[in-house]
Amino acid sequence: MSDLHKEVSDLEQKSATAARLFDIRRIIGGLFVVYGIIVTIAGISPSDADLKTRMVRSSPQPTLTGASSS
Repeated sequence: MSDLHKEVSDLEQKSATAARLFDIRRIIGGLFVVYGIIVTIAGISPSDADLKTRMVRSSPQPTLTGASSS
C-alpha cells in the first residue's frame, strides 16, 4: 500500500503543478504584460506621422508674395 500511496501522491503533485502552470489567470496576466510592453515601446518610439511633421516643419517655407529678395 505504501508504494501505491506514494505513486498517487506524486501524480497529484504533478497534476497540481500542471494546473498552476496553465491557470487561465496566469495566461491572461501574461498577455496583459506583453500588451503593456508593446504599448510602452510604441509610446516611446516616434511614429511615421511624427517624423513627417518634423520634416515639414524643418523645411524652409516659401514666401507668399512671390517677390524675390534680390
